[in-house]
Parts: sequence; structure tokens; C-alpha cells
Amino acid sequence: MTSFHMPVDDVPQVVVTDALVGKVSTQRQGGQERPHGNVPVMLRPRDATIFFILIVLSVFGASQIRTVGTASLLYWSLGFSTFLLPCAYVTYWLATRFPGRGGPYMWATRIMGTHWAFIAAFGAWLPCVFAVISTLANCLILLENILPAQRYVNPIVPLLFLLLFIFIATIAACLPLSRLRYILFVVTALYLAVPLLTGIAGVEWLLSGHRSANVWHTWLTPLSSLRHIPSNSATLYGLVVLVLLGVGLPMFLNGEMRDEPEHRVKHRGRVGRFLRLGAIIVSIAYFVQAWSIAVVLPSQQADNVPATIQVVQMVFGSLASSSVTCVLILSQIASIIAYLLIASRILLLLARDRRLPTSLMELNKHGVPVRSILTQTMMIVVLALFALFVIPVALQYVIDPQLLSSVIYSMLQSSVSLLLIFFTMQLFVFALCCLLKRGKKHPSGRTAFVGMRYTREYRLLWIATVVGLIASLFGIWATLAHSAVSPLLSSWEYALLVVAVAASSLGVAWVICEVIRAHSLLREQRVLNAREKTLRSQLQEAYNELEISVEQQNELIVEVDRLYREQAQAAVTDAITGLPNHRAIMSRIDEEVARCERMQSQCAILFLDIDHFKRVNDTWGHRAGDAILCEVATRLQTTLRLSDVVGRYGGEEFALLLPETDVVGASETAERLRLAIAMYPCVWQSEDGASNATIAITASIGVVAYGMHGTTRETLVERADQAMYRAKQKGRNRICVADIEEPIQELHFSMPATPQQVETTAIQVLTAAASARDRGTDDHAHRMVALAEATAREMQMSDEEIHLVRLGALLHDIGKIGIPDAILHKPGPLTAEEWDIMRLHPEIGQRILSQAGGVFIALANIVVAHHERWDGHGYPRALVGESIPLASRILTVIDSYDAMTSRRVYRDAMSPLAARAELQRCAGSQYDPAVVAAFLRVLDTHDILGALLVPLRPDSPVGA
Repeated sequence: MTSFHMPVDDVPQVVVTDALVGKVSTQRQGGQERPHGNVPVMLRPRDATIFFILIVLSVFGASQIRTVGTASLLYWSLGFSTFLLPCAYVTYWLATRFPGRGGPYMWATRIMGTHWAFIAAFGAWLPCVFAVISTLANCLILLENILPAQRYVNPIVPLLFLLLFIFIATIAACLPLSRLRYILFVVTALYLAVPLLTGIAGVEWLLSGHRSANVWHTWLTPLSSLRHIPSNSATLYGLVVLVLLGVGLPMFLNGEMRDEPEHRVKHRGRVGRFLRLGAIIVSIAYFVQAWSIAVVLPSQQADNVPATIQVVQMVFGSLASSSVTCVLILSQIASIIAYLLIASRILLLLARDRRLPTSLMELNKHGVPVRSILTQTMMIVVLALFALFVIPVALQYVIDPQLLSSVIYSMLQSSVSLLLIFFTMQLFVFALCCLLKRGKKHPSGRTAFVGMRYTREYRLLWIATVVGLIASLFGIWATLAHSAVSPLLSSWEYALLVVAVAASSLGVAWVICEVIRAHSLLREQRVLNAREKTLRSQLQEAYNELEISVEQQNELIVEVDRLYREQAQAAVTDAITGLPNHRAIMSRIDEEVARCERMQSQCAILFLDIDHFKRVNDTWGHRAGDAILCEVATRLQTTLRLSDVVGRYGGEEFALLLPETDVVGASETAERLRLAIAMYPCVWQSEDGASNATIAITASIGVVAYGMHGTTRETLVERADQAMYRAKQKGRNRICVADIEEPIQELHFSMPATPQQVETTAIQVLTAAASARDRGTDDHAHRMVALAEATAREMQMSDEEIHLVRLGALLHDIGKIGIPDAILHKPGPLTAEEWDIMRLHPEIGQRILSQAGGVFIALANIVVAHHERWDGHGYPRALVGESIPLASRILTVIDSYDAMTSRRVYRDAMSPLAARAELQRCAGSQYDPAVVAAFLRVLDTHDILGALLVPLRPDSPVGA
């Protein structure tokens, strides 16, 4: 491990280490499971051995006790056998007994409890932080060996180098561990070459004829007689113990080590492998260096330069010593990297246990805890600047800066060494606790010792624990027995001050962490309380919802039944016209044929085909063609009886079923249908409303009767289809009965006028009169027809009522014939007196329509009420609610919508969305809410605005 090299010769050199901490819990990132709050699991025993060497093997370690000459080999042998090997064995035993992530932190938690685990973690983190400062100082000392002395006159130069070294180490520590481990491997290999070169230098020294600098027969002098043991032997042995501290710290990496894939190394094997290999390498390196130093350097020679460099310089020259110095500087930077990684893992553990802010647990995309590394680097930089530069400079007029630096440095060294020894002793205490509790269950839930009461393992563990504890006490003695600042403080005062600093560091850290932990727990408790309140409110809401769950289920069943019926209806309904589709009409014909056969009844089938329909599609487009199909379907339904059935056979063909009808009645019905289609050509209004196109439509009809032309559906359909095509061949717009060669085309001229024809003629006269009086009013009426009809169908009105709605939309403003032109065509708003005259037009229209007789009497009652309001504030009769005819209420809504969306000379047209909003706002006051809802559904589900089909006015030209 890295030692604290002190600039004062009589101050004992102490050693600091740290731990690398693992953390439990996983997260998914990049498609693979990896630890959360820790580096990825990718270290092998070889990598753990590298951390072991960087922590335990010291640049200045072999120089610690060179003052005793060859006798140093005895102290090193005692240190290896009484401290290094017991510590390695106890660490191995704890790792195998308590496998898992966290290393010593987890052991302390399971054996001593969570509070002691914090002491274990902080006892490793604080020495680690100050070890970085000490290692930076070592780098500056090594740098003096290769740079001219005048460079160090200015204190800014060491400061800049110190910042450079910590910057390089921090950047490297933030690299992904998968790359960093190879860099550390190369640097460690170069580092181990230094002890090898030192050993070669010792051999070369002897082979070149030089005598050993120390007498070798005195190396056993300390044991020659108990009475002649040197008084400082305990201190020297304690210094060796301090150098060898840190054996158990790499176990913080235990959770990050993975098995060797080629060897399938088990947990026990991989732990023992890196501990055994690391202990052997470190022991050989120290022993070789101690031997070479004893051979080459006199025991009295003392210098701040490490003895290893002096040996290489004396044997191989300055160039070799400079190369070794560069390698040692690199190794010190690698040690700083190891300490930074270790300290960052400890911060992660404490943050995980809420003793530090949880933000320190954040990782970057490579799994590196950059935030915790940068946080502790800032702390290290601040402490190093204060300890090594700020305080000495600030007090330079009170006390010698060099002496003050040595005092501060020594105090920090000794305090950190004491904490580190305390941390190391915990490993032996953990093992001792398990030995004393053998056969009992510890917090892990299993027995710590099974079948090892008097076994070899049990005896070895006892010996290693007791010997290690005794050796640790010698390390404490070496730290506290002699004052590092003897001119200022006595040994007892120095010891008390060191203990006070170490204890106060633990106490302050404990208080800070507990405050953070309490704050975190309090915040979590508040979150839990808020969540509990939310859950209670949600539970109350769920309880309230449970009371209406049965009703909701019933509504759901009704809705499912409705959707099922709609789907069933959609399966037999034509999507364009809304009529029964091919399958439905064929099924209905089969039923009717079966009924006729069973009841000896009669029926007729008509096949109707729109003439020149392809020309319509080619000229005006398929949207116009679809609109014509809808209009033809409407006229067919309006003309037929309620018992008759009409369906879309396919394309522009329609099939009609007339129950209880013979061939004569079928022919008369066909003629009425032909007239209904041909009498009113259609006006195609473009989507932008800029132009209208008149489209004349006619139809060819084929007629068959059950019994006369066949008794099966296939035969009747085939004969009807043939008759229809024969009508087309004879010139179109005519009727053909199967088996009759001449088409029925002049029949309607010789027949007396029917009520339908009388009604049609009256409509033509009235619309012509309205158009001649006011063309704008007439266009407004024609635009309302399709909307009013669709709304009436949406409200499920009967065919007769729908017919009245269509007529009402067409003639609702017929009374404006009696309004003076000055009022009717006024370019601006009307005055109150003019409004009184304008409000007379519903009653004028009622009188006009009543005189026409027939169906117009019922229509007059609709027209006179189309300006009534739902709330009773309308005119002329102030009717309220449902006392207003439903057809009038429909016309009121359609009339208002068209007026709002149409441009006037005194205002611009309102947008459709704004008009819809106005209708919804006035629903319940001016309009019937049910009618408004039905009309809005029509706007949502029908494409009417872009293709309005309305009856042609008598004065409109007829197109081909």
C-alpha cells in the first residue's frame, strides 16, 4: 500500500489504504443485466490482484526500517508471518463464509449491525481520501529527483504539478472499468519491475567486488538475548505492520469479480487465488528490496529519496534511477486511481443506505459513478490545498511554513493511520465474534460454524485472529508511542491529539450522515403518507364506483347488444345508399317467393338501372355519382308503399320487391318510379359552392310477376334483368314487362292526372314563383332539403313525415312573396318596423299553402311554425316546447345553420365550427336539444355539404 513519506527524518512513516465497495441491485441497460450504482461485473482474480498490489506495495515501504541494517530482514519476516498471512487468511475465511457484494461493509452489517457498518465504511473512506493527498506528496518528492532544484523555488510549481496529477488520475478513474483495468495492469507490471531491478542491483553490487554495506552476522542480534532487544524494536515491528496494512480492502471488489470462463473458478477459489497470489508477490517484492537496500546502502544514510532509487542510482547510474523514478510516479498515479475508485464505491454504499444524497448513486452509460468520483476529487483538492499550501502560507509570519506543513502533515498521517489500523482490526474482530458464537445462528439465518469445532480450520482461525490482533496493537503503538512533532508536543500529548482528531472525524461524519439519513427517511415517510392518502381516496372512489358497477354492466350489455345489432345491420346494408345490399334483397326475395308458394299469393319484382350512369361518373366524378345513387334511393323509398322493399343490387342497379302485387299493379308502380326519377333532374353543387351543375337522370325498369314469369328466385331475377336490358335497348327511360316485346312508354300520357302528379305540379309552380321573387331565398331553400331530410331520418321519422320535411324545407319561405322588395332586398340590417313586417311571412306562407289543398294543408302548419322558439319567445304564435311540430323544429335548426354559414351583404359567413358551437349554446332555449343533437350527428356522419342534391327549379335548364 502507499505510505506517507514525511519530510522530517525522525518522524515514523505510516501507511494508508482503502476499500473498493460493491453494491447490490441491478438494472437493465443496453439489453444486459448489470449492477446499478456500481461498475459492471467484469473483474477477474488477476484484476483484484492488481488492486491488492497497488494498495499494499509501497514506494517508501522498504525504506521504513533500513536504519537497523540487515536486521530489517528479521522484522520483515516477522511482519509477513504474524500479520500479512493471518490477515489474508481471516479475510479469505470471512469472504467464503459471507459471500456477496459489499465486502467488509456487508460483513459488518451481518455480524455487528448497520451502525457498525457505517464505522467500517467511513474507516476505509477517510484514510483513502488522505492517502490520495499523501500519494500526491510522494509524487512531488519523486519529481524532485528528476527535475532541477531551482524549479521548486516558486511554490506555484508544485501546486501546478499536484493539480496535474490529480486531474490525470480523475480522468482515468472516469474511464469504463473494462478499459481502465488494462491500463492498471501495464502500470502494475512496470511497478513490479522496480523491485526486480533493485534485486538485480544488489547482486550486481556484490559481483562487482563491493562489500556489503552492513554486517550480516548481526541480523539475529535482536533475538540473541531478550535482555539485549533494542528499545525501539516494538516500534520497528509496528512500522512493518503499518506498511502491510490493507490486505482485506480489495474484498470490497468481491461483488464485481466474475468467474474465469475458461476455468469456471468458484467463489472460494477465486478469492483464495488473488489473496494468495497478492500476498506472495508483495512479500517477495518487499523482501528483495530490503535485502538489496541492506547490501548497497549503509544503515546510517538517510534521505528523503526512496532507498530503492538510491540503490539503482549507485549501481546503474542516474539514467536508470530517473527511469525508475518515472515508473514510480506512474505507479503513484495508478494508486491514486485505485483510491478514487475505492472511495467512490464507499460513497455509493452510504448513498444506498440513505446516509448520503442518493444522487451519488447515478452512473453514466458505461456504468461509472462519475458524480461520486468528481465529488470526492473536489474534496481532496480542497483539503490538499488547505493542508499543503493555504494554511502554511497564511501563518508564515507566525510559524515557519515548512515546520507547520510537517506538523499538519504528521497529524493527518497519524490520524488516518489510526483509523486504518482500526479498520483492519475489525476483520479480526469479525472473525472473533464468529468464533465466540459458533453453533449459533447469526443475522444471515444460518450457522456460522458447521462441523468445525475442533477441526484444523477452527484452530488456524483462532491462531490467525489472536496473532493478527496482537500485531495490530503493535501498529497502534508505532503510531502513538512517539511524537512526530516532538519539539512542540510530548508523546502523550501527541497521542491524545491524534486520538481526538480520529474520534472527532468519526463523530462529525456520523452526525452528518445521520442527519442526511434522517432527512431522507423523513422525506420518504412524507411520500408514503401522501401515497397512503392517495390510496385512501382511490379506495373511496372505488367503493363509490362499486355501487354503480351493476348499472354500468347493464349499460355495457345494452351497448354491446346495440353494437351487435349495428354490425348485423351493416352486414346487410349498402354503405352508400343505406338500402339493403345485394345479399339482403336476395334473401328478402327468397322469403317472399317462399311465402307466395306457401300462401298461393302473388308478388312482383322490378329491376331498375340508372341510364348513362357511367357518363355521370366520368363527367362529374364518383362523388357526384354516389350522391345521385343516394337521391335515387330516396325517391324510390318515397314513392313506394311501406310494405314494398327496395335494395341496391349492384353498381347503378336497384331491385324492388312488391308483395301482393300483380303485373298490372307492378307496371303502374314502375311508371310512378320512372316519373319520380325523371321529373326532377338533380343539381350538383361543387364542394366550394362556386358553381352548380344540372344532371338529368332517367331509369330503365324491368318487371316480372311471380307465377306468370317464374316461381323461383333465380328465374324471376334473370327474367327481370333481361326485361330491364330490353328497355335499355329500346331507348332507355322506359318500362319493359317480361314476355311483352313493346315497352310501356306512353302509358303515363293517356292516364288521368294522379294526386302525385297534381302535387308535383303545385310544387313546381310554387318554387318557380319563389325563385322569381327572390333568387337568394330560393337557393337557401334548396340547400336545406338534403340536410333536413337527413336529420329527419336520423330522428327515425316515418316516410310520410320525411316527405313533409322535404317539402317544408323547399317551401318554408314561400310567404316572403308577400314582403315588399324594399325590405326583402335591403342591403343592411332591418329596423324594428321593418322586422314587424318581415315576421309576417310565416302566416303569409300558411295562407298560400292552405289554398293549394291536399298535402299542402299539413305542410302549412309546419311552415307557419318554423320561426317558433323552444322557450316560447318565437313568432307568430309563441308556441312552447313540443307544442311546436317536430318538422318545424327541424326546419328552425337547419334554417339557422344555413343562415349562419352563408354570406350576407352586411356580414361575412360564419365557419361551420362556430355555427355548431352557436347551435349547442342555444340548444334548450331557441332550439330543441334533441333536434340539435341529431343534426350534429348528421354533420359528423354524412358527406352532405360537398354534394347537395336538390330538386330542380322549373326555370332551370335540363342537361343531357
